[in-house]
Amino acid sequence: LSAYITAIELTEFTYDGEGKYIDLKEDLLPDNITLSVDSNEEPSAAGIYYYTVSFAPVSNNYTCIDSCRVSLVINAKIVTISLATTVFNYTGNIPNLVVNISGVIGSDVVTAVFETVPVSTVGTHKIKVLRLSNTNYALENPVELEYTINSIAVDMSSVEFNNITTTYDGLQHKPVLTGTLPLGISYNISTTDNCTSAGVHNVKCTFVSNNEGII
Repeated sequence: LSAYITAIELTEFTYDGEGKYIDLKEDLLPDNITLSVDSNEEPSAAGIYYYTVSFAPVSNNYTCIDSCRVSLVINAKIVTISLATTVFNYTGNIPNLVVNISGVIGSDVVTAVFETVPVSTVGTHKIKVLRLSNTNYALENPVELEYTINSIAVDMSSVEFNNITTTYDGLQHKPVLTGTLPLGISYNISTTDNCTSAGVHNVKCTFVSNNEGII
């Protein structure tokens, strides 16, 4: 009987959404022994389940141990994950990181749980997947997903910096910027002199972004 007990001590499956039951291998049971199990439960979720198998001799001419404890193990199904989109344009908001999960069965719902909150700044970033929301599934190894946020070029087509011509009056004159600057953009006007004397003066206008996500 000890060889039989060794054979049934552990029944192991991989999660597939179907109910499982311990493999009693009754064909290996000695002819003079009968058995019964304390539960008919057929679990389907990943986990470890225990059953007590009781033994009884077919007649008083035999003796045997009373029972043994056996395990049914349903292992989580290994899946693979990737980001649906890996490149984003800067918006100032955290990008919506949609994770594709390959290997999910039927209508099961599985989402990735990140170790940290994604960032919204320009650059290439890595984020670690801490676990999956559904314990029936697992990752074979820890996974770091990578995504990139690119700077955006603003539309300056409505902004004009026009030359001016005026008559000498002893006052300083500079070209005027017309139009509406995009949000987050400012400008500086610099000159080589004070622009008060008669003549042609060169003036430089420099546009400045106060956000690295806008160029």
